[in-house]
Amino acid sequence: MATLFREPNKKSRERVSAAVACNQKAGGFVMTSMRAAGDQATNPVEVLSCAEAALPLDLSYPSNKKAPAFASDARAIFLAALRFGDQITITVTGVVAYTLRHHGSAALPAHDWGLVATTCIVAAVTLHASQSYDYSVILRGSLCLPRLAIGWGATLLLMISLAYFLKIGDEVSRAWMLLWSLTGFAGLVALRAGFWVWLARASKGDVFVFKVAILGEEGPAERLAEKIEDGLNGDARVVGIFRPQLLLESSKGSCNALDFAALGRLCARNCVDEIAVPIPCARGVDFHNVLYSLCTLPIDVKLYLDLPAPVGLGFKLPDLPTVLLSKRPLAGWRMMMKRAMDLVIGTALLTFFIPLMLLIAIAIKLDDKGPVIFCQERFGFSKKSIMVYKFRTMCVEAGADASVRQARRDDPRVTRIGRLLRRTSLDELPQLLNVLKGEMSLVGPRPHAVIHDQHYGQVLDGYLARHRVKPGITGWAQTNGYRGETDTIEKMKGRLEHDLFYINNWSPMLDLRILARTAIIGFYSRNAY
Repeated sequence: MATLFREPNKKSRERVSAAVACNQKAGGFVMTSMRAAGDQATNPVEVLSCAEAALPLDLSYPSNKKAPAFASDARAIFLAALRFGDQITITVTGVVAYTLRHHGSAALPAHDWGLVATTCIVAAVTLHASQSYDYSVILRGSLCLPRLAIGWGATLLLMISLAYFLKIGDEVSRAWMLLWSLTGFAGLVALRAGFWVWLARASKGDVFVFKVAILGEEGPAERLAEKIEDGLNGDARVVGIFRPQLLLESSKGSCNALDFAALGRLCARNCVDEIAVPIPCARGVDFHNVLYSLCTLPIDVKLYLDLPAPVGLGFKLPDLPTVLLSKRPLAGWRMMMKRAMDLVIGTALLTFFIPLMLLIAIAIKLDDKGPVIFCQERFGFSKKSIMVYKFRTMCVEAGADASVRQARRDDPRVTRIGRLLRRTSLDELPQLLNVLKGEMSLVGPRPHAVIHDQHYGQVLDGYLARHRVKPGITGWAQTNGYRGETDTIEKMKGRLEHDLFYINNWSPMLDLRILARTAIIGFYSRNAY
Protein backbone atom coordinates (compact mmCIF):
# COMPACT_ATOMS: atom_id res chain seq x y z
CA MET A 1 0.00 0.00 0.00
CA ALA A 2 1.52 3.27 -1.09
CA THR A 3 1.45 6.07 1.44
CA LEU A 4 2.60 9.66 1.44
CA PHE A 5 5.55 10.16 3.79
CA ARG A 6 7.07 13.45 4.83
CA GLU A 7 10.77 13.13 5.53
CA PRO A 8 11.57 15.39 8.51
CA ASN A 9 14.26 17.95 7.93
CA LYS A 10 16.97 18.67 10.47
CA LYS A 11 15.17 21.53 12.20
CA SER A 12 11.94 19.54 12.39
CA ARG A 13 13.71 16.60 14.01
CA GLU A 14 15.24 18.91 16.58
CA ARG A 15 12.10 20.85 17.46
CA VAL A 16 9.25 18.40 17.01
CA SER A 17 8.80 15.12 18.84
CA ALA A 18 6.16 13.73 16.48
CA ALA A 19 4.16 14.62 13.41
CA VAL A 20 1.59 12.80 11.36
CA ALA A 21 1.17 12.52 7.62
CA CYS A 22 -2.11 11.25 6.28
CA ASN A 23 -3.25 10.06 2.87
CA GLN A 24 -6.06 8.07 1.32
CA LYS A 25 -5.14 4.93 -0.60
CA ALA A 26 -6.94 1.83 -1.77
CA GLY A 27 -10.01 2.34 0.40
CA GLY A 28 -7.98 2.75 3.60
CA PHE A 29 -6.40 5.53 5.58
CA VAL A 30 -2.91 5.20 7.02
CA MET A 31 -1.56 7.57 9.68
CA THR A 32 2.21 7.65 9.96
CA SER A 33 4.16 9.06 12.86
CA MET A 34 7.51 10.80 12.71
CA ARG A 35 9.55 10.18 15.80
CA ALA A 36 12.13 12.42 17.47
CA ALA A 37 15.64 13.07 16.22
CA GLY A 38 17.48 9.98 15.15
CA ASP A 39 14.57 8.10 13.59
CA GLN A 40 15.11 7.72 9.88
CA ALA A 41 11.79 6.16 8.95
CA THR A 42 8.15 6.59 9.80
CA ASN A 43 6.00 3.87 11.29
CA PRO A 44 2.29 3.29 10.64
CA VAL A 45 0.38 3.58 13.88
CA GLU A 46 -3.27 3.31 12.89
CA VAL A 47 -5.47 2.27 9.99
CA LEU A 48 -8.97 3.69 9.65
CA SER A 49 -11.38 1.98 7.29
CA CYS A 50 -13.83 3.68 4.94
CA ALA A 51 -16.70 2.37 7.02
CA GLU A 52 -15.65 4.69 9.85
CA ALA A 53 -15.75 7.79 7.67
CA ALA A 54 -18.78 10.04 7.52
CA LEU A 55 -19.60 13.71 7.40
CA PRO A 56 -20.31 15.58 9.63
CA LEU A 57 -17.05 15.25 11.50
CA ASP A 58 -16.78 12.31 13.87
CA LEU A 59 -15.80 13.75 17.24
CA SER A 60 -16.42 10.78 19.53
CA TYR A 61 -13.90 10.19 22.31
CA PRO A 62 -12.77 6.66 23.17
CA SER A 63 -15.18 5.65 25.93
CA ASN A 64 -12.44 4.28 28.16
CA LYS A 65 -10.02 7.21 27.90
CA LYS A 66 -10.17 10.58 29.61
CA ALA A 67 -9.64 13.50 27.27
CA PRO A 68 -6.45 15.47 27.86
CA ALA A 69 -6.58 19.16 28.62
CA PHE A 70 -6.27 21.89 26.04
CA ALA A 71 -2.92 23.65 26.24
CA SER A 72 -4.65 27.04 26.51
CA ASP A 73 -6.66 25.82 29.52
CA ALA A 74 -3.62 24.25 31.17
CA ARG A 75 -1.68 27.49 30.73
CA ALA A 76 -4.53 29.54 32.15
CA ILE A 77 -4.63 27.34 35.26
CA PHE A 78 -0.84 27.57 35.55
CA LEU A 79 -0.91 31.37 35.32
CA ALA A 80 -3.77 31.59 37.82
CA ALA A 81 -1.73 29.50 40.27
CA LEU A 82 1.26 31.78 39.69
CA ARG A 83 -0.81 34.92 40.33
CA PHE A 84 -2.23 33.43 43.51
CA GLY A 85 1.26 32.35 44.59
CA ASP A 86 2.56 35.89 44.05
CA GLN A 87 -0.15 37.30 46.32
CA ILE A 88 0.67 34.79 49.05
CA THR A 89 4.41 35.48 48.64
CA ILE A 90 3.99 39.26 48.90
CA THR A 91 1.83 38.90 52.01
CA VAL A 92 4.16 36.42 53.73
CA THR A 93 7.32 38.38 52.94
CA GLY A 94 5.68 41.55 54.25
CA VAL A 95 4.95 39.87 57.58
CA VAL A 96 8.41 38.28 57.70
CA ALA A 97 10.09 41.64 56.95
CA TYR A 98 8.15 43.32 59.76
CA THR A 99 9.12 40.56 62.17
CA LEU A 100 12.78 40.83 61.20
CA ARG A 101 12.64 44.61 61.60
CA HIS A 102 11.57 44.15 65.22
CA HIS A 103 13.83 41.13 65.86
CA GLY A 104 10.89 38.77 66.16
CA SER A 105 9.38 40.60 69.13
CA ALA A 106 6.40 42.22 67.42
CA ALA A 107 3.50 41.10 65.26
CA LEU A 108 2.19 43.10 62.32
CA PRO A 109 -0.29 45.71 63.67
CA ALA A 110 -3.85 45.61 62.47
CA HIS A 111 -3.66 49.02 60.76
CA ASP A 112 -0.67 47.86 58.66
CA TRP A 113 -2.62 44.96 57.20
CA GLY A 114 -4.40 47.50 55.03
CA LEU A 115 -1.04 48.54 53.60
CA VAL A 116 -0.22 44.90 52.85
CA ALA A 117 -3.57 44.37 51.11
CA THR A 118 -3.10 47.55 49.05
CA THR A 119 0.38 46.45 48.04
CA CYS A 120 -0.97 43.10 46.85
CA ILE A 121 -3.58 44.83 44.69
CA VAL A 122 -1.07 47.26 43.21
CA ALA A 123 1.41 44.43 42.57
CA ALA A 124 -1.23 42.39 40.73
CA VAL A 125 -1.74 45.32 38.34
CA THR A 126 1.92 46.27 37.84
CA LEU A 127 3.15 42.69 37.39
CA HIS A 128 0.45 42.13 34.81
CA ALA A 129 1.34 45.37 33.01
CA SER A 130 5.03 44.40 32.94
CA GLN A 131 4.09 41.11 31.19
CA SER A 132 5.31 39.06 34.15
CA TYR A 133 2.35 36.74 33.56
CA ASP A 134 2.94 36.29 29.84
CA TYR A 135 3.50 32.55 29.32
CA SER A 136 6.15 33.02 26.63
CA VAL A 137 8.02 35.45 28.92
CA ILE A 138 7.89 33.05 31.87
CA LEU A 139 9.52 30.32 29.80
CA ARG A 140 12.56 32.53 29.19
CA GLY A 141 14.48 33.47 32.33
CA SER A 142 16.39 36.19 30.48
CA LEU A 143 13.10 38.04 29.95
CA CYS A 144 11.20 36.95 33.03
CA LEU A 145 13.52 38.35 35.71
CA PRO A 146 13.87 41.86 34.18
CA ARG A 147 10.08 42.08 33.70
CA LEU A 148 9.60 40.89 37.28
CA ALA A 149 12.03 43.52 38.56
CA ILE A 150 10.22 46.24 36.60
CA GLY A 151 6.83 45.17 37.94
CA TRP A 152 7.97 44.93 41.58
CA GLY A 153 9.89 48.20 41.31
CA ALA A 154 6.81 49.93 39.93
CA THR A 155 4.82 48.56 42.86
CA LEU A 156 7.24 50.07 45.37
CA LEU A 157 7.26 53.43 43.60
CA LEU A 158 3.48 53.58 43.50
CA MET A 159 3.22 52.68 47.18
CA ILE A 160 5.78 55.39 48.09
CA SER A 161 3.82 57.92 46.01
CA LEU A 162 0.58 56.85 47.65
CA ALA A 163 2.09 57.26 51.13
CA TYR A 164 3.35 60.72 50.19
CA PHE A 165 0.04 61.99 48.83
CA LEU A 166 -1.93 60.53 51.76
CA LYS A 167 0.63 62.00 54.18
CA ILE A 168 1.16 58.73 56.01
CA GLY A 169 4.88 58.41 55.30
CA ASP A 170 5.77 59.08 58.96
CA GLU A 171 3.53 56.22 60.07
CA VAL A 172 5.30 53.61 57.93
CA SER A 173 8.63 52.14 58.97
CA ARG A 174 11.25 52.80 56.26
CA ALA A 175 13.36 49.90 57.50
CA TRP A 176 10.36 47.60 57.15
CA MET A 177 9.70 48.78 53.59
CA LEU A 178 13.35 48.30 52.62
CA LEU A 179 13.44 44.77 54.04
CA TRP A 180 10.10 44.02 52.39
CA SER A 181 11.34 45.22 48.99
CA LEU A 182 14.31 42.82 49.21
CA THR A 183 12.53 39.80 50.69
CA GLY A 184 9.55 40.35 48.39
CA PHE A 185 11.65 40.28 45.24
CA ALA A 186 13.63 37.29 46.49
CA GLY A 187 10.39 35.48 47.26
CA LEU A 188 8.94 36.19 43.81
CA VAL A 189 12.12 34.93 42.15
CA ALA A 190 12.15 31.80 44.32
CA LEU A 191 8.51 31.13 43.49
CA ARG A 192 9.21 31.33 39.77
CA ALA A 193 12.23 29.06 40.14
CA GLY A 194 9.95 26.46 41.73
CA PHE A 195 7.41 26.88 38.96
CA TRP A 196 10.14 26.48 36.34
CA VAL A 197 11.20 23.15 37.86
CA TRP A 198 7.61 21.96 38.00
CA LEU A 199 6.87 23.22 34.49
CA ALA A 200 9.90 21.38 33.09
CA ARG A 201 8.54 18.12 34.48
CA ALA A 202 4.94 18.75 33.44
CA SER A 203 5.95 19.72 29.90
CA LYS A 204 7.28 16.22 29.28
CA GLY A 205 3.67 15.09 29.00
CA ASP A 206 2.87 17.74 26.36
CA VAL A 207 0.23 19.28 28.62
CA PHE A 208 1.43 22.82 27.91
CA VAL A 209 2.53 22.25 24.31
CA PHE A 210 0.29 24.00 21.78
CA LYS A 211 -0.85 21.29 19.37
CA VAL A 212 -1.58 22.18 15.75
CA ALA A 213 -3.14 20.07 12.99
CA ILE A 214 -2.60 21.25 9.41
CA LEU A 215 -5.10 20.76 6.61
CA GLY A 216 -3.80 21.48 3.14
CA GLU A 217 -1.93 20.32 0.08
CA GLU A 218 1.60 19.00 0.37
CA GLY A 219 3.55 22.12 -0.64
CA PRO A 220 1.81 24.83 1.41
CA ALA A 221 1.25 22.44 4.33
CA GLU A 222 4.93 21.50 4.43
CA ARG A 223 6.05 25.12 4.44
CA LEU A 224 3.54 26.03 7.13
CA ALA A 225 4.64 23.11 9.31
CA GLU A 226 8.25 24.21 9.12
CA LYS A 227 7.33 27.81 9.99
CA ILE A 228 5.27 26.71 12.98
CA GLU A 229 7.95 24.35 14.23
CA ASP A 230 10.77 26.85 13.73
CA GLY A 231 9.01 30.07 14.69
CA LEU A 232 7.42 29.39 18.06
CA ASN A 233 10.46 28.47 20.19
CA GLY A 234 9.38 24.86 20.69
CA ASP A 235 6.12 26.11 22.19
CA ALA A 236 4.00 24.36 19.54
CA ARG A 237 3.98 20.96 17.90
CA VAL A 238 2.51 19.88 14.58
CA VAL A 239 0.57 16.71 15.36
CA GLY A 240 -0.87 16.05 11.94
CA ILE A 241 -0.87 17.00 8.27
CA PHE A 242 -4.04 16.16 6.36
CA ARG A 243 -4.54 16.36 2.61
CA PRO A 244 -8.11 17.23 1.54
CA GLN A 245 -9.10 15.38 -1.61
CA LEU A 246 -12.27 14.45 -3.43
CA LEU A 247 -13.44 11.00 -2.40
CA LEU A 248 -16.06 10.77 -5.11
CA GLU A 249 -16.83 13.11 -7.96
CA SER A 250 -20.24 14.74 -7.57
CA SER A 251 -22.09 17.82 -8.68
CA LYS A 252 -21.96 19.18 -5.13
CA GLY A 253 -18.22 18.74 -4.87
CA SER A 254 -18.43 16.60 -1.74
CA CYS A 255 -15.23 16.50 0.30
CA ASN A 256 -13.15 13.54 1.33
CA ALA A 257 -15.12 12.31 4.33
CA LEU A 258 -12.37 9.85 5.16
CA ASP A 259 -9.83 12.58 5.82
CA PHE A 260 -12.20 14.68 7.89
CA ALA A 261 -13.44 11.78 10.01
CA ALA A 262 -9.84 10.94 10.90
CA LEU A 263 -9.10 14.58 11.64
CA GLY A 264 -12.09 14.75 13.96
CA ARG A 265 -10.97 11.69 15.89
CA LEU A 266 -7.43 13.04 16.17
CA CYS A 267 -8.77 16.33 17.52
CA ALA A 268 -10.90 14.52 20.09
CA ARG A 269 -8.13 12.22 21.27
CA ASN A 270 -5.33 14.78 21.51
CA CYS A 271 -7.38 17.91 22.23
CA VAL A 272 -5.76 19.70 19.31
CA ASP A 273 -5.62 23.40 20.10
CA GLU A 274 -5.69 24.68 16.54
CA ILE A 275 -6.40 23.59 12.97
CA ALA A 276 -4.24 25.53 10.53
CA VAL A 277 -5.28 25.89 6.90
CA PRO A 278 -2.65 27.36 4.55
CA ILE A 279 -3.80 29.71 1.80
CA PRO A 280 -3.88 29.18 -1.18
CA CYS A 281 -6.13 26.18 -0.54
CA ALA A 282 -6.16 22.93 -2.42
CA ARG A 283 -7.59 22.96 -5.91
CA GLY A 284 -10.50 20.75 -6.82
CA VAL A 285 -11.85 20.71 -3.27
CA ASP A 286 -14.93 22.58 -2.08
CA PHE A 287 -13.18 24.43 0.71
CA HIS A 288 -16.36 26.25 1.68
CA ASN A 289 -17.78 22.95 2.96
CA VAL A 290 -14.43 22.05 4.47
CA LEU A 291 -14.18 25.22 6.51
CA TYR A 292 -17.86 25.04 7.45
CA SER A 293 -17.30 21.57 8.91
CA LEU A 294 -14.19 22.67 10.77
CA CYS A 295 -16.07 25.55 12.40
CA THR A 296 -18.34 23.05 14.21
CA LEU A 297 -15.31 21.84 16.19
CA PRO A 298 -14.47 23.28 19.65
CA ILE A 299 -11.05 24.25 18.31
CA ASP A 300 -9.47 27.40 16.90
CA VAL A 301 -9.40 27.39 13.10
CA LYS A 302 -6.96 29.77 11.40
CA LEU A 303 -6.15 30.58 7.81
CA TYR A 304 -2.43 31.12 7.25
CA LEU A 305 -1.41 33.23 4.28
CA ASP A 306 1.41 31.59 2.34
CA LEU A 307 2.81 34.77 0.78
CA PRO A 308 6.35 35.49 -0.44
CA ALA A 309 8.09 38.47 1.14
CA PRO A 310 8.08 41.56 -1.14
CA VAL A 311 11.47 42.46 -2.59
CA GLY A 312 12.86 46.00 -2.75
CA LEU A 313 10.14 47.69 -0.68
CA GLY A 314 12.16 48.06 2.50
CA PHE A 315 9.93 45.94 4.72
CA LYS A 316 8.91 42.33 5.20
CA LEU A 317 5.66 40.60 6.01
CA PRO A 318 5.11 38.91 9.39
CA ASP A 319 6.37 35.35 9.51
CA LEU A 320 2.89 33.86 9.97
CA PRO A 321 0.11 36.27 8.88
CA THR A 322 -3.19 34.70 9.95
CA VAL A 323 -6.93 35.15 9.79
CA LEU A 324 -8.92 33.73 12.72
CA LEU A 325 -11.87 31.89 11.19
CA SER A 326 -13.33 30.22 14.26
CA LYS A 327 -12.42 30.40 17.95
CA ARG A 328 -13.16 28.00 20.79
CA PRO A 329 -15.96 29.73 22.70
CA LEU A 330 -14.78 29.06 26.24
CA ALA A 331 -11.02 28.89 26.59
CA GLY A 332 -8.46 29.97 29.17
CA TRP A 333 -9.81 32.48 31.68
CA ARG A 334 -13.36 32.23 30.33
CA MET A 335 -13.33 28.48 30.90
CA MET A 336 -12.03 28.93 34.45
CA MET A 337 -14.63 31.58 35.24
CA LYS A 338 -17.51 29.45 34.02
CA ARG A 339 -16.22 26.39 35.87
CA ALA A 340 -15.87 28.39 39.08
CA MET A 341 -19.48 29.58 38.74
CA ASP A 342 -20.64 26.00 38.18
CA LEU A 343 -18.84 24.77 41.30
CA VAL A 344 -19.94 27.58 43.60
CA ILE A 345 -23.55 27.92 42.46
CA GLY A 346 -23.94 24.17 41.81
CA THR A 347 -22.78 23.28 45.33
CA ALA A 348 -25.13 25.86 46.84
CA LEU A 349 -28.11 24.61 44.81
CA LEU A 350 -27.40 20.95 45.61
CA THR A 351 -27.21 21.75 49.33
CA PHE A 352 -30.46 23.72 49.13
CA PHE A 353 -32.36 21.04 47.20
CA ILE A 354 -31.18 17.94 49.11
CA PRO A 355 -34.30 17.82 51.35
CA LEU A 356 -36.59 18.19 48.33
CA MET A 357 -34.65 15.54 46.41
CA LEU A 358 -35.10 13.09 49.30
CA LEU A 359 -38.86 13.72 49.30
CA ILE A 360 -38.99 13.20 45.51
CA ALA A 361 -37.09 9.91 45.84
CA ILE A 362 -39.60 8.65 48.44
CA ALA A 363 -42.54 9.72 46.25
CA ILE A 364 -41.11 7.85 43.22
CA LYS A 365 -40.69 4.69 45.28
CA LEU A 366 -44.25 4.89 46.60
CA ASP A 367 -45.71 5.62 43.15
CA ASP A 368 -43.97 2.93 41.10
CA LYS A 369 -41.55 0.09 41.68
CA GLY A 370 -38.11 0.53 40.21
CA PRO A 371 -34.98 2.66 40.58
CA VAL A 372 -35.22 6.29 41.64
CA ILE A 373 -32.49 7.57 39.32
CA PHE A 374 -32.59 7.06 35.57
CA CYS A 375 -29.28 7.23 33.67
CA GLN A 376 -29.17 7.86 29.94
CA GLU A 377 -26.23 8.24 27.56
CA ARG A 378 -25.92 11.69 26.02
CA PHE A 379 -23.25 13.59 24.11
CA GLY A 380 -21.34 16.22 26.07
CA PHE A 381 -18.54 18.60 25.16
CA SER A 382 -16.97 17.75 21.78
CA LYS A 383 -19.46 14.88 21.49
CA LYS A 384 -17.93 13.02 24.40
CA SER A 385 -20.25 10.33 25.74
CA ILE A 386 -21.57 11.04 29.26
CA MET A 387 -24.22 9.47 31.50
CA VAL A 388 -26.85 12.05 32.47
CA TYR A 389 -28.75 11.57 35.76
CA LYS A 390 -32.48 12.24 36.10
CA PHE A 391 -35.24 11.26 38.45
CA ARG A 392 -37.12 8.39 36.81
CA THR A 393 -40.43 9.70 35.46
CA MET A 394 -41.49 6.77 33.27
CA CYS A 395 -42.39 3.18 34.00
CA VAL A 396 -39.50 0.72 34.08
CA GLU A 397 -40.61 -0.96 30.82
CA ALA A 398 -40.10 2.31 28.93
CA GLY A 399 -36.33 1.98 29.40
CA ALA A 400 -36.29 -0.92 26.95
CA ASP A 401 -37.51 1.29 24.09
CA ALA A 402 -34.50 1.51 21.74
CA SER A 403 -36.04 4.34 19.73
CA VAL A 404 -35.96 6.72 22.72
CA ARG A 405 -39.21 8.38 21.70
CA GLN A 406 -39.79 11.86 23.10
CA ALA A 407 -42.54 12.15 25.69
CA ARG A 408 -45.85 13.37 24.28
CA ARG A 409 -49.01 14.79 25.80
CA ASP A 410 -50.79 12.12 27.89
CA ASP A 411 -47.91 9.70 27.25
CA PRO A 412 -48.86 6.37 28.93
CA ARG A 413 -45.22 5.69 29.80
CA VAL A 414 -45.09 8.63 32.23
CA THR A 415 -45.95 7.84 35.85
CA ARG A 416 -48.23 9.99 38.00
CA ILE A 417 -45.41 11.57 40.01
CA GLY A 418 -43.31 11.65 36.84
CA ARG A 419 -45.83 13.88 35.09
CA LEU A 420 -45.52 16.47 37.85
CA LEU A 421 -41.73 16.23 37.88
CA ARG A 422 -41.45 16.71 34.13
CA ARG A 423 -43.88 19.63 34.09
CA THR A 424 -41.91 21.45 36.82
CA SER A 425 -38.41 20.33 35.63
CA LEU A 426 -37.69 18.87 39.07
CA ASP A 427 -36.66 15.62 37.39
CA GLU A 428 -33.48 17.45 36.26
CA LEU A 429 -32.19 18.11 39.80
CA PRO A 430 -29.82 15.07 39.89
CA GLN A 431 -27.93 16.65 37.00
CA LEU A 432 -26.35 18.92 39.60
CA LEU A 433 -24.09 15.91 40.21
CA ASN A 434 -23.11 15.98 36.51
CA VAL A 435 -22.25 19.64 36.94
CA LEU A 436 -20.00 19.02 39.94
CA LYS A 437 -18.31 16.16 38.07
CA GLY A 438 -17.47 18.55 35.24
CA GLU A 439 -19.53 16.72 32.61
CA MET A 440 -22.19 19.41 32.37
CA SER A 441 -22.65 23.07 33.17
CA LEU A 442 -25.51 24.85 34.91
CA VAL A 443 -26.22 26.77 31.69
CA GLY A 444 -25.68 25.51 28.17
CA PRO A 445 -27.40 23.71 25.30
CA ARG A 446 -29.63 20.93 26.64
CA PRO A 447 -28.21 17.45 25.90
CA HIS A 448 -30.40 15.38 23.59
CA ALA A 449 -30.69 11.61 23.34
CA VAL A 450 -27.91 10.09 21.24
CA ILE A 451 -30.26 8.88 18.51
CA HIS A 452 -31.82 12.36 18.26
CA ASP A 453 -28.38 13.98 18.16
CA GLN A 454 -27.32 11.76 15.29
CA HIS A 455 -30.54 12.46 13.38
CA TYR A 456 -30.54 16.23 13.72
CA GLY A 457 -26.80 16.36 13.09
CA GLN A 458 -27.49 15.21 9.54
CA VAL A 459 -30.58 17.26 8.77
CA LEU A 460 -29.73 20.62 10.38
CA ASP A 461 -26.74 22.69 9.30
CA GLY A 462 -24.59 23.78 12.22
CA TYR A 463 -26.25 21.41 14.69
CA LEU A 464 -22.93 19.87 15.78
CA ALA A 465 -21.70 23.33 16.84
CA ARG A 466 -23.83 22.81 19.98
CA HIS A 467 -21.08 20.50 21.23
CA ARG A 468 -18.48 23.29 21.28
CA VAL A 469 -19.42 23.87 24.94
CA LYS A 470 -20.64 21.64 27.76
CA PRO A 471 -24.37 20.87 27.84
CA GLY A 472 -26.40 22.54 30.55
CA ILE A 473 -29.27 21.87 32.93
CA THR A 474 -30.99 24.96 31.56
CA GLY A 475 -30.25 27.19 28.62
CA TRP A 476 -31.11 30.26 26.60
CA ALA A 477 -33.46 28.22 24.41
CA GLN A 478 -35.37 26.77 27.38
CA THR A 479 -35.95 30.20 28.94
CA ASN A 480 -37.27 31.52 25.62
CA GLY A 481 -40.02 28.97 25.10
CA TYR A 482 -38.10 26.13 23.41
CA ARG A 483 -38.55 23.49 26.06
CA GLY A 484 -40.19 20.09 25.95
CA GLU A 485 -41.13 18.11 22.85
CA THR A 486 -39.54 19.11 19.52
CA ASP A 487 -41.91 17.32 17.16
CA THR A 488 -41.07 19.49 14.12
CA ILE A 489 -37.89 20.59 12.39
CA GLU A 490 -38.93 24.21 12.88
CA LYS A 491 -38.96 23.80 16.67
CA MET A 492 -35.52 22.23 16.65
CA LYS A 493 -34.26 25.03 14.37
CA GLY A 494 -35.52 27.58 16.87
CA ARG A 495 -33.80 25.76 19.72
CA LEU A 496 -30.60 25.51 17.70
CA GLU A 497 -30.62 29.24 16.88
CA HIS A 498 -30.92 30.11 20.57
CA ASP A 499 -28.21 27.63 21.54
CA LEU A 500 -25.80 29.07 18.98
CA PHE A 501 -26.61 32.61 20.13
CA TYR A 502 -25.70 31.60 23.68
CA ILE A 503 -22.43 29.95 22.58
CA ASN A 504 -21.33 32.95 20.53
CA ASN A 505 -22.33 35.55 23.13
CA TRP A 506 -21.46 33.89 26.42
CA SER A 507 -20.71 36.02 29.44
CA PRO A 508 -21.04 35.54 33.21
CA MET A 509 -23.92 38.01 33.25
CA LEU A 510 -25.75 36.03 30.55
CA ASP A 511 -25.44 32.87 32.68
CA LEU A 512 -26.77 34.68 35.74
CA ARG A 513 -29.62 36.11 33.66
CA ILE A 514 -30.59 32.64 32.40
CA LEU A 515 -30.44 31.18 35.92
CA ALA A 516 -32.65 34.00 37.20
CA ARG A 517 -35.18 33.48 34.38
CA THR A 518 -35.15 29.74 35.09
CA ALA A 519 -35.89 30.35 38.77
CA ILE A 520 -38.77 32.70 37.91
CA ILE A 521 -40.44 31.18 34.84
CA GLY A 522 -38.45 28.07 33.94
CA PHE A 523 -39.82 25.62 36.52
CA TYR A 524 -43.17 25.25 34.77
CA SER A 525 -43.89 24.72 31.10
CA ARG A 526 -46.99 23.62 29.23
CA ASN A 527 -44.77 22.09 26.55
CA ALA A 528 -43.08 19.66 28.97
CA TYR A 529 -44.87 16.33 29.17
